[in-house]
Amino acid sequence: MKRFLLLGLFGFASVTGAVDTCDYEAESVEYTDFPEMEFNEEQWAYFDEMMDETRPISNEERWMMDLNKHLMQHEDINIAIVGLNMLNIDADKFDSHNQAPVLDIKEKQALLEKVSFSQQADYNTLMTALSLCDESLSESCGSERIKDKIFKLAPNNINIYLSDLSQAVNEDDAEMVDLILNRMSQAKYSQMMGALSAEFKAELDGYLVKNNYPGNMNKELFDAFGLDDFNADMEELNRQYLYMSYKMVGVAHYPVLRPLITACESYPKTAKKCLSIAQTLQNNSDSILMTMIGYNLETKVQERMGDQKAVAASEQAAEAFSKYYQCLLVNQTKQDGMSFLTDLELLNMMNDISHEAKGLEQFAVIHYEKLKKAGVENLTDPKSCGLRYSN
Repeated sequence: MKRFLLLGLFGFASVTGAVDTCDYEAESVEYTDFPEMEFNEEQWAYFDEMMDETRPISNEERWMMDLNKHLMQHEDINIAIVGLNMLNIDADKFDSHNQAPVLDIKEKQALLEKVSFSQQADYNTLMTALSLCDESLSESCGSERIKDKIFKLAPNNINIYLSDLSQAVNEDDAEMVDLILNRMSQAKYSQMMGALSAEFKAELDGYLVKNNYPGNMNKELFDAFGLDDFNADMEELNRQYLYMSYKMVGVAHYPVLRPLITACESYPKTAKKCLSIAQTLQNNSDSILMTMIGYNLETKVQERMGDQKAVAASEQAAEAFSKYYQCLLVNQTKQDGMSFLTDLELLNMMNDISHEAKGLEQFAVIHYEKLKKAGVENLTDPKSCGLRYSN
């Protein structure tokens, strides 16, 4: 859970490295490559420890596992799948305390199959379930039924075609690649972000009333960043951090995106379709990653077509977006720039974001005003970055 908390707390960090290398997979994005941001040895040690998947299960993690198993039993399939998705992170671990795997594969299979037949499963639940139906389970967890539901529910979302495109590229099926790209070129938007439902938050809050946090919940985080002197409600901070963890793990299991670039670079007669896809990603994505992929895709297609004037224009547009993005982040590198870690207003704002760039703009503006009021010098007014999504 902690590594996804880190992705959330520092989730506005740079994703340009993944775009430049075409390493388009949600979990491969380098979230520790902060612009001009420096961490001390204690903070880097904290990051390393939290990302170490071989370390023993802590009391805090065991508490989280119990919470997720509780959520998996919920009658609302949309709540149950959130618990499964989080617990699945540690599916390969063996719990020596209970002398059993952290996640029972039969329970996972049964819940995924339940999703495939459910009439209440929403878009986020279906996309999560499809990602959890890996090759070892695909025939027994109802993946085709889940796909059918997704295509009926959100036919205009480019993202729903990525899994099939990846398979077609891997199988070098040119006819299927062309068919899928044609459908993607007609799609209207890319939805990757997902808000936590009011029902989920209510269930989580109810659980917290009956099951207290471990006494040292998030203590290492505060120690590493010297955040032991603040007046925020610790219980509410822990609650917001839990929300953040679930929010981030919800977008961490999307299909590999590199096949989109491969298809547009390697197959004939795809340029027009791919340029249409690129424009949609640039203009109608709710995530910064997909927006940047749109710029990168357009450049690669124009290079393939040999239109140097168009290449220069697309590179210029991509650079402008990257500079705008970095500009919004720059105040986090200042003295007290990490104060948002204990600011309940800003944490709540981050958890309610449904459009990443628009949310970042709003976050940056309020964070700037707070830092300015605190007397921090040499700040950058986010409004000077050229806000694209806010008034």
